[in-house]
Formats: sequence, structure tokens, C-alpha cells
Amino acid sequence: IFFLSVGMTIDPTQVFEHFAIICLVSLIVIVGQYGSVVLSSLLTGQNAKKAFQSAAALSQVGEFGFIIAGIGSLNQAAHPSLTSIVVSVSVITAFICPWLISHSDKFLQFSEHLIPKRLVLAFSLYIQMLEGFKTGQKQSWRKTNLYRAFKWILVDTVILLLLLAMALPIIQKYAVIILQKNHMPESWSKPLLYVSIATILMPFLGLIFFNSRKLATEVTYSILEQSLTSSSTQRGLKHIFSVMVYMGIYLLVGIPVLAVIRPFLQGPHILPVFLTISLLSVVYIYIRTSDLEIQTRSIVQEFTDFIQGRSLASYPQSMPELSQELYQVESFTVSEEDYANQKNLLDLNLRQATGASAIAIHRNEGDVLLPRGKEILLHNDTLILTGTKQAIVKAIQHLKKGRINE
Repeated sequence: IFFLSVGMTIDPTQVFEHFAIICLVSLIVIVGQYGSVVLSSLLTGQNAKKAFQSAAALSQVGEFGFIIAGIGSLNQAAHPSLTSIVVSVSVITAFICPWLISHSDKFLQFSEHLIPKRLVLAFSLYIQMLEGFKTGQKQSWRKTNLYRAFKWILVDTVILLLLLAMALPIIQKYAVIILQKNHMPESWSKPLLYVSIATILMPFLGLIFFNSRKLATEVTYSILEQSLTSSSTQRGLKHIFSVMVYMGIYLLVGIPVLAVIRPFLQGPHILPVFLTISLLSVVYIYIRTSDLEIQTRSIVQEFTDFIQGRSLASYPQSMPELSQELYQVESFTVSEEDYANQKNLLDLNLRQATGASAIAIHRNEGDVLLPRGKEILLHNDTLILTGTKQAIVKAIQHLKKGRINE
């Protein structure tokens, strides 16, 4: 009844009149929501499968969107056609959303082909190690410096948003009065507003940056302390993980601040600056992952050298040191009866189904380091898996029987 009544309030001719804009906004909503939810989920340590499923479920405009649009149009704060556009976008995204959910696995597989392998590797290691870190920190979470740093970031962000929301309308009003009384040109109002915003932002951004640095240090130190011993790998991962933490905090703080100050700043320049900083962060992570890929390849090569003609169990002295480099490593030899026999890694969907990653395939014809997924597993192939202990157990069960008991 609610949706029918809303539909009856719009003029159908406006839908056809603004059809191009409706399609464009629908595309922006789906891509923007999908991308932001996937990135946020990955940064918080969710596995890729859950990240893409969550993104598919949230790639739509809810009823609050056109309620706000209707109020804005009624009070002449927005264009009269905005309600028709938002309602149409809501209908389109609501029908597309179930299709996105049903095809989330295919989108994930496509993205793994599209995204450079080094980024997939970095996020895979990051998620696996963060999962182990969260498991180990459950008992003492509230007593850690990590909790305190995160708490103060949230407190500073809330205070900052409240101050901006209350102060900016007052500043904008009195800036005009001050300029008129001092016979100053009106063009000075925008620089005065910028200075006022910067004055409000600076002390809180300083505190947020201090706590962000502390949070990034705690996260990387805790993860690396539990997982790694190689100083070269530590340095590479420290830079990557720190930037990932900074990027997560930047989105957490930046998006609400942008939403508050955007109405007071004319022109579309704020959003491009925000997106540019986000893009530069991704580029930096991509550049830094080159060292990680080289280091990982050398470690994987050592494993494949070890198992050439023998099993990993024959090297008890070397296993602990090497396995710490890749969090936890296990080998699995494919037999004729196994479900994985004659199937490729894309069909097996190991990372999404279990959380473990295949980092190498050892076979008589030649080793495959960091496989892309199209490689078909054959009888007597030895697959090297990395991940948490629980993920590897699930992966081996999946390779043997093709099903996982949760």
C-alpha cells in the first residue's frame, strides 16, 4: 500500500522525460554502493564472498530516499522532478538487487580476473591475518590500546560533525553581516567560510590523525607479531596494512564530514578531491604490493622446491619458519577419488567458499606459482594452501568431498 501510494503521487510522463537521468543515477547508485560496501567489508576483515554478498544486498535506494526527495520538493528545496527520479531509481534498483545477489559469486570471480593479482594477494593475506588477530584478541579487546584508539576516533568524529552542523549555518549568516559592516567585497565570503571550516577541523583532525596512527601501528604490530618473522616481509606488509587502516578511517570520517560541509560550499570540487585522495590511496597500495608479490613468490618457490619428490612433512625444521611467512601453510595431494580432480580453481572457488588461498601447484611438468584460477588440477598434483587453520581444514574437506560442514 505504501509503495503504491507513493507511485500514485508521481507523474508517469516525468519518468519518460527524465529517463536518461534515471538510468545514469541508477548506475551511479549500484556501482557506488557496491564498490563502497565491498571496500569497507574488506578493510574490516570480512572475506571476499561475504563482502560481495553484502554489497549486492545494499545496492539500492530505500524508501527514505524518496521520502526526503518528496519533502525537499514540497518545500522548494529541490527540483520538482527529483521525487519522480528518486522513486524510479528506487524501483529499478529494488528489482536489480535480487539479481545482483544471485550473481554475486560471478561478480567476485570476474573481479579477481579484473583486479591485478598483487592486490588480490595483499587483500587475501590482510583478511586472513586480521581474522587470526581478531580471534586472538576477543578476550582482552576492551583493555587494548587498539580499542581506546578506535573509541577516541569515533568520539572525535561525532564531536566534529556536531560542531560543523551547528557552527556552519551561524558562520555563513554572520559572515555576510561582517563583510557588509566593514564594506568588504562579497567575494570574500567564501574564503572566510573556508578559513572557518579549517579552524573547526584542524584540532579534531589532528586528534583523529594521532589516534589513526596509533590504531594503524597497533593493528600492524599485532598482526605481524603473530604471523611473520621475516623483516623484509614485515616492512612490506606494514606499509600496506597501515595504508589500508588509514583508508578505512579516512572513509569513516571523510564521508560524514563531506555530507555536512557540502551544502555550504558551492561548486562540485569537494567530491572530486575526496575521490582523488581515495584513488591515490589505492594506487599507493598497488605500488607497495610489488615488493610483497616478489617476497611471496620467493617463499612459495621454497615450498615447491621442498616438496619436489618429497612431502612437506619431511622438513620439520624448515616448516615453522616458512609457514609463519604466509600465516599458515598446508599441502594437499589430489587423488583420483577427490572432488577436486579434473576441476580448475575457479570452479572450486576455494577463497570464497573456505577463506583459504591456493598459492602454488606442484606437478611433474612444472610448478605453478600464485595460480590465476584456470589451472586444472590433475591426479598427483600437490596444492599448497595458505590461510587460518580453520580455513585450511575447510578447504581440504572441500577439495576431497566438494562440501563443507559448517
